[in-house]
Amino acid sequence: MDGRSVLVGMLIGVIIGGFLAYAGLSSQLAEKDARISELSSQVDQLQTSYGELEQELNILKSQYSELEAEHSSLKEEYSRVYTDYLDLKNKYSRLEEDYSKLQAKYSDVKSRYRSLCDELINLNEFMDSYYRLLDSFSRTLNEDEIEKTGQAVLSAGVSASDFWYSIQRIYQYITSNIQYAKDVDIPYVTLEYIDVGGEPCILGVDVYTVRNYVQTPALTLELGQGDCEDQAILAYAMIKYYMRNVYGTEYNLYLALISFSKGSSHAAVILPVKGGEICIIDPAANYLTSSWWTITSKPAASELQTYSSRWTHSTGSITHISLYQIDVNDGSYRLIYEGSLSEVAAFLSE
Repeated sequence: MDGRSVLVGMLIGVIIGGFLAYAGLSSQLAEKDARISELSSQVDQLQTSYGELEQELNILKSQYSELEAEHSSLKEEYSRVYTDYLDLKNKYSRLEEDYSKLQAKYSDVKSRYRSLCDELINLNEFMDSYYRLLDSFSRTLNEDEIEKTGQAVLSAGVSASDFWYSIQRIYQYITSNIQYAKDVDIPYVTLEYIDVGGEPCILGVDVYTVRNYVQTPALTLELGQGDCEDQAILAYAMIKYYMRNVYGTEYNLYLALISFSKGSSHAAVILPVKGGEICIIDPAANYLTSSWWTITSKPAASELQTYSSRWTHSTGSITHISLYQIDVNDGSYRLIYEGSLSEVAAFLSE
């Protein structure tokens, strides 16, 4: 092969090599263009997203500004509310302190009112013991009051062995030394109250006068006068003293409350005797069950009828009798029997 052939071969080789190099470079450029196109598309997408995010950011900035303004407003409102809260808290503390003081005053007033209610109720009960006969027994016929009649009983000339003689001497002592006198007006209190939690709550107090006053035996002896209730209580006390301290034997003894057909009432002493007999001792009416001016006992039915006839002209006949027995140790009492004259007579005749 000559030199021309070699040269042509070399040239063809160069051309082929260049062509191949160009083909490779073209392929690379195409790949780079595709990559650039892809990146350009991504950039466009990113720019679009950026625009959207920027727009959203602006919205958020606007909302933030609004929220910041609202926060400032709320902060100012909170400051005012907190200031008001502190002011109200101070007022509450003062009110709480005032309430505690008022509560203490209320407790004190309530306690005083409770004491006042108790005192008024005690006063009412105390006055009942002067105004109401049954309520008076604890005050007038207790052991101390019985003992105070001892000197009068002995002065009456009683006998330690002769019971009936001694009862007549006590009756005569009272009729000789005690004059009948009507009661004078005394103040009396009545209460209007309701029950609150088991305790009485007084709503009103009425004060007026009543013409009744139950005396103790000692006061009747001291004054030398008393009405039928006072003289019956004195007779009951003196007879009880005699039985307990002189004669040595106690018998049943009744204080009788008597109602009449014309509306009045009376008090006397009845001594029941075996065999259905009784002895009525009524110094205020100058009446004593007796025979030929000597004390005795008689059948209950006939004696009560005779006693009732004694009153017919002035007060009418007896319509009702209540018999009470008093425990002179403490002045307590119990109702033994009550009823019409005939019913009581039947009871006493048993």
